[in-house]
Amino acid sequence: MFDGVPLHPLVVHAPLVLGVLAPVIALILWGAMAGRFLHHRVWWLVVFLYVVTFASAFVAVRTGQQEEDVVEEVLANHDALHAHEDRAKRFRLAVGGVLMLTVLTGFLFGNRKWGMRFAGLSVVAGAAAAWLALGVGHSGGLLVYQEGAANAYVTPADLPPDGAEDHEHD
Repeated sequence: MFDGVPLHPLVVHAPLVLGVLAPVIALILWGAMAGRFLHHRVWWLVVFLYVVTFASAFVAVRTGQQEEDVVEEVLANHDALHAHEDRAKRFRLAVGGVLMLTVLTGFLFGNRKWGMRFAGLSVVAGAAAAWLALGVGHSGGLLVYQEGAANAYVTPADLPPDGAEDHEHD
């Protein structure tokens, strides 16, 4: 917990945003390298993005596991929680694979032809990981907004008094 807020919601956005953004940046850099506008050393930026994406995915999965027991107490549908966890682990595994592929690609640029081919493969693999990131985010949103996972952290003091109405939108 950080200032009364569980850590998981504070960290989950980083791997999801990076997971979608990294392949877009990789595609742009790959195109610029293909047009010989940028030197192949710029590819190490892509490697760096995937290092940060993988590290943040690791932290997100870890904090989710730490809060799992608390959230399970308020959920009627435990399958939704476990499906979200499975998707998150698949995403983390995919990002780890893309990270290894981007590192290999960086070293293959000793031969431009093979470096460019593997950079293209890295872009495609990154796009697949991005698709998984969207699935993780969607299933997490369903947990919070449809299954009531956030209720695990709501105390009676957070609720309005009985009979009180919310006039904020009048």
